[in-house]
Amino acid sequence: MASPRVHIAARELKGSLSSYASKFGLLELHPVVQAGSTVASPRTNPTLKTLRAWRKETGPAFEFCIVAPPSMRSPRPSDQLDIDVAATLSTVDAVQARTMLVQTVSEVTPSNVWRDRLTKLVERLQRGGTQIVWEPCGLWDAEDAAVFAKKLGIVLCVDPFQSGVPRGPIAYLRLRALGETRSFGAARVEALASELRDRREVYVVVEAPRALTTAQLLGELIRHPPKTAAGTVVARRGAAAAADEEE
Repeated sequence: MASPRVHIAARELKGSLSSYASKFGLLELHPVVQAGSTVASPRTNPTLKTLRAWRKETGPAFEFCIVAPPSMRSPRPSDQLDIDVAATLSTVDAVQARTMLVQTVSEVTPSNVWRDRLTKLVERLQRGGTQIVWEPCGLWDAEDAAVFAKKLGIVLCVDPFQSGVPRGPIAYLRLRALGETRSFGAARVEALASELRDRREVYVVVEAPRALTTAQLLGELIRHPPKTAAGTVVARRGAAAAADEEE
């Protein structure tokens, strides 16, 4: 079986895209809608033309994940939502994005009303070749959210050190710097890597700046499982311990 493709992203783009792409394989783009057209990344505001150039610059192996605009965080029928859906899909096309992220706010509860609205939003955003990822917050129980995501055919974004990773060919993970997740022990990283080796794609977004070493170690362990219990694993545990100390 082929090794999973692992894509690691920093929290945000700093510096030039070429410099960023030399270190990372994924970038979350946050679109902003202005006068019916979409731009991305509030600091640089690239046009669709620039986004197409970004795709050429980074090459096909680099991944862009399009983060849905604010109107989709609590999706209600509106003219703005219509504009944002069209603009988001245009951005997806411009960078040939294979993932699209919808982050919902605490107002979006597990009630039937919000389930119906989310279902309709997903139906509007679905596009061949692009996987929708959902990151809820608030009252959603992790298991309930995973069941609902599976029903919609989308991927649930999780912090793997806070909750389990739902089954499926794609995993989308966010390593946060909150509470217990400030410390990523070697044993936990190795266990997570073992769990993810049967996936096709693994996306890892590093929210905690000093967790980058842990993310890189996770990717290495997913792609290259240790063959012995000594030597290799000990060395990698040392790298994870160093990351923990940085935290």
